[in-house]
Amino acid sequence: MSTQTPSAPSAPVATALSPVLWQMNLPDRFDIYSAGLIFLQMAFPSLRTDSALIQFNRQLKRCDYDLIAWRNTVEPRASPDLRKGFELLDLDNGIGWELLTSMVRYKARQRISAKAALAHPYFDREGLLALSFVQNLKL
Repeated sequence: MSTQTPSAPSAPVATALSPVLWQMNLPDRFDIYSAGLIFLQMAFPSLRTDSALIQFNRQLKRCDYDLIAWRNTVEPRASPDLRKGFELLDLDNGIGWELLTSMVRYKARQRISAKAALAHPYFDREGLLALSFVQNLKL
């Protein structure tokens, strides 16, 4: 264990500072970015390998971490796998793409919060559950 790890403050101090530290650091937004990458990998199975994810991160960096710019760069020469992912995210007027782009933003303060993400139309009856391909699934 590191010897430079600071000791935890007393319980009253920790209780008082906790909301302030949460607002300063927005740890939930880091989790949203991570969930966004998982969502991305669900839509684009080819991004599930380490090497593909590393390549994606390089491409995203070249696009200044702008997912829309990344799409504009890769979509014209996209593989069938990528095209299928874009088509999936574009269903219902792009509701999945809109959610994804709100999750995968470089600056934490610009990312959607966990609460707002869960309230996103993608997850309501008019969103994910109403998508035509979901209705045709045999359970």
